[in-house]
Amino acid sequence: MGADKGLRQMAYDVLFKVWENGAFLRPELDAMLRKYQYLDKRERAFLARLCEGCVEDCIYLDYVIDLYSKIKTGKMKPQIRTILRMGTYQILKMEGVADRAACNESVNLAIAKGFSGLKGFVNGVLRTIAREKDQIALPKREVDITKYLSVVYSTPEWLVSYWRDWLGEEKTEEILRASIGAAKTHVVINTKKVTPQAFAEEMKSQGISWQKDDEVPFAGVIEGYDYLDAVPAFSRGECYVQDLSSLLAIKAAGIHASDVVMDLCSAPGGKAMSAVLLSKDEDGHCCQVSARDLSDDKVEKICENISRTGLMEITPKVWDARVIDEDWREKADVVLCDVPCSGLGVIRRKNDIKYHTSPESIKALQALQREILLTAVTYVRPGGVLLYSTCTITKEENEDNVTWITEGYPFAAEEIRQSYPDETRDGFFYAKLIRQ
Repeated sequence: MGADKGLRQMAYDVLFKVWENGAFLRPELDAMLRKYQYLDKRERAFLARLCEGCVEDCIYLDYVIDLYSKIKTGKMKPQIRTILRMGTYQILKMEGVADRAACNESVNLAIAKGFSGLKGFVNGVLRTIAREKDQIALPKREVDITKYLSVVYSTPEWLVSYWRDWLGEEKTEEILRASIGAAKTHVVINTKKVTPQAFAEEMKSQGISWQKDDEVPFAGVIEGYDYLDAVPAFSRGECYVQDLSSLLAIKAAGIHASDVVMDLCSAPGGKAMSAVLLSKDEDGHCCQVSARDLSDDKVEKICENISRTGLMEITPKVWDARVIDEDWREKADVVLCDVPCSGLGVIRRKNDIKYHTSPESIKALQALQREILLTAVTYVRPGGVLLYSTCTITKEENEDNVTWITEGYPFAAEEIRQSYPDETRDGFFYAKLIRQ
C-alpha cells in the first residue's frame, strides 16, 4: 500500500488544482504522468482512474457525501472536500480498493495536509458511506427526472434540461450514458509510411488490440497499450490520434489530390493530416494544406506532427482565424472550419468540460464561431467546399450557425450530420456547404 499512498497524494494534487483552482484535468494529469514516467502500468492506471473518475462523477459524489455529512460539501474546507470526494469514489467505484484502505488513506491525507483535527470527521463520514453503500437513496426519477439524471450521470441540471427540451428524454439519457466511462483511443494509419495490413500485424505482435473502422479501413481503435509514446508505430509517425467522428467529417469534404485546402483551426493537425491521406490518388499525390492556428504553441504541435509523420504537404502558419488573409481570398478548393466549441460531444474524453460550460459560454462561443465563419467564407472559391464542424451537441453552435451562413451568404448545404456519442465514437457535427 506504500505505493498506492503516494499515488493518492499525486491524485490529490491534481484534483485540488482542478476543483479549487479551475485547472483542466487533462493537462494536469498528463503533466503528473510525465513527471513520474517510472510508474508501472498498474500504478499509472490507478492514478488515471482515480483522477478521471472523481471528476467524471463529482456531482454524484457530492450528493452521496451530503447524505451522510452534517456539513455539506459546499461549506467544507476545500482540502477536506477533495479528500472526501476521493475517498467516496474509491469506496463506491473502485472494487479493487478495500473500504478500510480508502478510509485509512483518506485520514492520512487529512493529517498530511494539516487537518489532524478533522481526521475523525473524515473517518466518520467515509465509514458511514462504506456501511451504507448498498442502500444509497437516489433522487426519485418519477418526482424529478432532471435531478435524477443529473445525479446519476453527474451532469449539471441546466444541461440535462437543455438536452431534454431539445432532444427529448430518451435521447438525452442515451447521450448521458455514452458520455461516461473510459474513452477509446482512435488512430489513423499513415498510409504514406505503412500499409494497414503491416500496421495490424505489428500491433498483434506487440499484444495490442487493433480493430479497424468499417467506413475508413486505415483507421480504427487500439487498446491494451501502456501509453501512446511507448508504441513504436506512433513514435515512428506511422499513426496519429484522431477520433473517428472527426475523420468522417474530413472524408465528407471529398478532398482530391489536386485540391488546395485551408485548415483554419488546425492544432494539433489531425484534420490536416487526414485531409492529405484521404486525398491520396493512385500515383501517391496528395492535396496541399495550409494549416493555421492562433498561437506559436498551437502551431508548434502541428509542426511536431508534421515532423513525426513526414506529411510535408502541410504548411503550418500562425494566424488568427478571425483576420482575413487577403492572399487567400477565393483561393481554396476546401476550407476546413473546425471551430472552438463547448465540446459537449467529447465529455468522455474531457470529463471536466461539462462543469466549465454554461448557457452564457455557449452564446459567447457562437459569437466567436461566427467571427471565424465570416473569414472562412472569403477563402472558398466558387464551387468550392466549406466544411463547418464542431465536437459539440448544441443547436446554437451547430444548426443555427449553418442557417446563419446559408441565409446570409452564397452557400448551400449539401450534407449535414449530427452524430451522438456511442460505445466507440464521440459526438460530432459537420455541415458540407458548397459555394454557389
